[in-house]
Amino acid sequence: MSLDWLLGPHQPPPQPPDGWGEDHLSRYLDNAYNNRFATFFKKRGEYNLLSEIDHTFLNFTINWQADKDHILPSFFLRSHAAFLTSTEHLLGAQLGECYVGFRLSLEYAGYSILIRQNHDLAQTWLRRQDSDKHRQAVRQSFTHGAIRKSIKSIDPSLEIRFSELYERTIDWGAHPNELAVTSATTKLEHEDRIHILQQYLYGDGIQFDHALGTGQAVGLCCLNLFSHVFPERYAALNLASHLSSLEIAARRLAAARMAAHQGT
Repeated sequence: MSLDWLLGPHQPPPQPPDGWGEDHLSRYLDNAYNNRFATFFKKRGEYNLLSEIDHTFLNFTINWQADKDHILPSFFLRSHAAFLTSTEHLLGAQLGECYVGFRLSLEYAGYSILIRQNHDLAQTWLRRQDSDKHRQAVRQSFTHGAIRKSIKSIDPSLEIRFSELYERTIDWGAHPNELAVTSATTKLEHEDRIHILQQYLYGDGIQFDHALGTGQAVGLCCLNLFSHVFPERYAALNLASHLSSLEIAARRLAAARMAAHQGT
């Protein structure tokens, strides 16, 4: 895994180049970036849990010597990358879009369960681009129903959790569904016209807290799914106990959010 970027992994960001902030795109990016500072400051407990989930993904990879088959380890890393990207959008209050990556993070974990149970599917997946026939084979093998069935066979309660989160991400933005649009819509009626506004960057409130809880739940669900893909690694790192403590923290935060929004 590489976290390098153009300036290197640990160098401070440069001063904005000439012209930055003079167009809508760069101003939008700045606003989202500044929102992340606000979330870090105002929602520190929520942030800390997201950070702990990220840390758990990272700890898993330290001195990790996987077997020659790189597909499942790669799925683990891509699930983590999708979680990080969506968390970036979430902390920037880009709520409608954060659900896209959270769904992808779940899908990488779900695919891993399916291949773990039927390793022949690894070759099916690898050969997707070979022909239309191979592409169709992937579509038929990696269905949402097949993934759910595979998860249910090892942990029925985890399958319920996976399915609920998967559907939640689709409802709230991973697909262009009603909640994703209407939750961001404000209607202003005037005598001679109606203004329909769409929110790109959100403020604090129940929708933001809902997204924070979803992001935490997705990260924890994926880590639990991968415990069935790499059980020896999880046992060696005693991750079951660690995940249990994170689950307790998540429930406490969820209860606090619910209490804060009672009656709203």
